[in-house]
Amino acid sequence: MRNLLAVLTICALSGCVARPFATFDDPRPEGRLSLRERSRCEVPDAPVDQPNWCDYPHQVRAFLDQREQCDHFRGEPWPEGDDAEAVARRRQLRDAMAKHCKGTDARLVELRAAYRNDPEVDAALARLESDIE
Repeated sequence: MRNLLAVLTICALSGCVARPFATFDDPRPEGRLSLRERSRCEVPDAPVDQPNWCDYPHQVRAFLDQREQCDHFRGEPWPEGDDAEAVARRRQLRDAMAKHCKGTDARLVELRAAYRNDPEVDAALARLESDIE
């Protein structure tokens, strides 16, 4: 518990954002939360268009979380000019997009195939662009 408090304190001070579903492998069958877990599930701020977030399998929640990060950086304005600030910001955006967007096109195809018979998950994945890399 003490370690958890230390990590949360460091995150709060450094401004990092908790990404609760992207950092662990879920041992549950199909990665779905139990009814009890769903009652305590907190929907992240990002997927406002995902009303059934807590009902999705873990790998779908983790992917949607990653894709939200990717789309955030893809939507940032691209700085013009050769000054140091613009060059640094372009580098930061390129690095962030490489980190969060790489492989998402292929992963989206995989998830759509795996969950094509699950209408809620299929609808959530259908909202995403297929070719962003």
